[in-house]
Amino acid sequence: AEISPKSHESSPAINQNPPPPHPSTPSSLEALPSIIVDMGEEVRSIVEEVIRSAPSSTEVVNRALQRGEIVLPVLLQSFPGPLWYDFRHFDPEHPPRAWEVSAACRVLAAFKEKAVPYVASLLGDTERQRYLPALILAYEVAPYAHTSSHFVSKLITHALSDDSLARTLALRALGCLDGAPALVSQLPELHQAAKKRGKNPLHRLRAIEAIAVVRDVSALNLLIQLLEAEDPAVRDTARQALVVITATDFGTEKEAWEEWVRNHAHLHRIEWLIEALNSPIERIRTYAGKELLSITQQSFDYHPRASRREREAVQNKYRKWWESTGRKLFERRS
Repeated sequence: AEISPKSHESSPAINQNPPPPHPSTPSSLEALPSIIVDMGEEVRSIVEEVIRSAPSSTEVVNRALQRGEIVLPVLLQSFPGPLWYDFRHFDPEHPPRAWEVSAACRVLAAFKEKAVPYVASLLGDTERQRYLPALILAYEVAPYAHTSSHFVSKLITHALSDDSLARTLALRALGCLDGAPALVSQLPELHQAAKKRGKNPLHRLRAIEAIAVVRDVSALNLLIQLLEAEDPAVRDTARQALVVITATDFGTEKEAWEEWVRNHAHLHRIEWLIEALNSPIERIRTYAGKELLSITQQSFDYHPRASRREREAVQNKYRKWWESTGRKLFERRS
């Protein structure tokens, strides 16, 4: 039903003078602009302190955290600020952490989940001097970005880009998102890029590499089909991705891979890795042991060069752990 306006008779007269405000309370029209200006000046002052701060200073980070998320939009305008790290000397074996890159990166990383949408915004920047530090930040906040499809989509864009350093950093951050809902929702984008034949075959190879990095078990059938691709580089990269995801190796034998998938698709990937601890191929055993330790934080003193009996003993310990603890823990995350 429509709400009718009140009649003039029931409304106070328009020219009626309002009662004076309480003597101790300033009128809202006078106080509000002053409060806004004061808050704005305080935030700008904090951000300026952040930008100017030295690597040894931690006090300014605490001040920014105490002031809250209100500092982040202002901080983004000055991002990344003076850099403490020279990206020309980037070492993929020892990539920097956010607190080593700049004061702005340090503060954003400290905000954790609150920083995710701001980092996602920076990842969409076209200026390399802004998106490279943002990709370092992405690694720090990825554990809090499991539901941010926008964040993941921007990482995938960088993982497929022509900027080799950006690709390295994007893949590093994507590797932290194993099983995250936001990652799962974006996997079709990677699958499509891996399928697509175009003028730039590198785009396709980068998509397959990203599929391997995120351990995308949903891509196994696609990767098997790519073993028959015309481009030998695509065939080889698809095979490498299959090995990384499954911890087994049938070369380019499509039928053998298809049979393996039929027999193992109902199992969790951790169970594939446990099975691989006794692979006849030492490099596969070594990889499976490292991967299991990384994922489960359980080792049971496994050594890939131990005797078959010793490896089987560790395998049994992993299986008991999986049935008693691991299954509930990891299947809940899936």
